[in-house]
Amino acid sequence: SRSQSFWIVNLIAVRGNRDAVLAAASYPEVERILAPAKLLAPQPIWAADISALDDIGWNIQKIRADQVWATYGITGTGIVVANIDTGVDYSHPALVHQYRGNLGSTFNHNYNWWEPNVTILSSPHDNNSHGTHVMGIEAGSEGDTNQIGVAPGARWISAFGCCPDNETLLYASQWMLAPTQLDGSNPNPTLRPHVVQNSWGGPGGSLIFNAIIEAQRAAGIFPSFAAGNEGSSC
Repeated sequence: SRSQSFWIVNLIAVRGNRDAVLAAASYPEVERILAPAKLLAPQPIWAADISALDDIGWNIQKIRADQVWATYGITGTGIVVANIDTGVDYSHPALVHQYRGNLGSTFNHNYNWWEPNVTILSSPHDNNSHGTHVMGIEAGSEGDTNQIGVAPGARWISAFGCCPDNETLLYASQWMLAPTQLDGSNPNPTLRPHVVQNSWGGPGGSLIFNAIIEAQRAAGIFPSFAAGNEGSSC
């Protein structure tokens, strides 16, 4: 058996057998034992390629974000948005200029990207494409030719958390309160984002993440969640 504690919530993640569960349950300090939530990585469905894109995406027009830009001059400037997802392709032409790690002629991924088992050469990447898609909705823009993000003036950071296990998701959520260097050192809460988008799926009803949401709100972070991506109930 092995265990891992977290500071964002009074919880210890334990991997073990039935005997380990029974042993943990015998301690009076243990309030409850929660089964891990079953997390499922989203499976994007590719649309047919199109030869040209509208200046402003239909999604932007649908929620009238373009009217907010024009009327109030608010595009997200000064705001840092984030997502916990399958990662982000930071070199994507609609996202690279908004990436907080983009320093102009160089990139610095410290405090701007988190993943488990990171290497010194790690940079934001996405083997699924879903996280890149979600970040595009948050802040994607290629200037006048491809405006797909609600807040194209914002900067973005990201953490890989979806969807190997609950521990990775907990770590990613904890990282958002105090981003670190790539190796997990020197946490700095002043570099936390203003908004964290969570667009991963599960069965619902889990109590594991309640305290995380409370902690993020207490830190001034707005946690946003997808209402549902599959099935008739969405």
